[in-house]
Amino acid sequence: MYKKIIFGTVVLLLASFGFYIYTSHHKDVDDRQAGLSTTQAIPSSDILSTTITYTNNGFSPQASVVKQGATVTVKNGSSEGLQFSSDDHPTHTKEPELNLKTLAPGQTGMFIVTKSGKWGYHNHLNDTMVGTLTVTN
Repeated sequence: MYKKIIFGTVVLLLASFGFYIYTSHHKDVDDRQAGLSTTQAIPSSDILSTTITYTNNGFSPQASVVKQGATVTVKNGSSEGLQFSSDDHPTHTKEPELNLKTLAPGQTGMFIVTKSGKWGYHNHLNDTMVGTLTVTN
């Protein structure tokens, strides 16, 4: 009878210890994953700057989200000229603050967005290359 009680107690202790190890390991993994997701993912409404790069294949990224007051940097990484312009082509009047002078290959331009909204843009010199910039409050 005592052997059954001792055996049952040992089994119970081993099972409890195993459960403790299992749950504490998974808690650490969950905490690390939660920490990574909160430190790596910045809410788009908090982004105060972005860089849009123009290549021979178009704009990268094609869609960006920034906060009102953010600085937008435009880099011409292509082998041709870039005239970063707001829609509509050819008038560029939907959001004129996006309009930049022509950038030669390797040049960079910048502007600060002051109005919230979703703005389309394109390369005036090759209007098939397009993108969007969303500005939040």
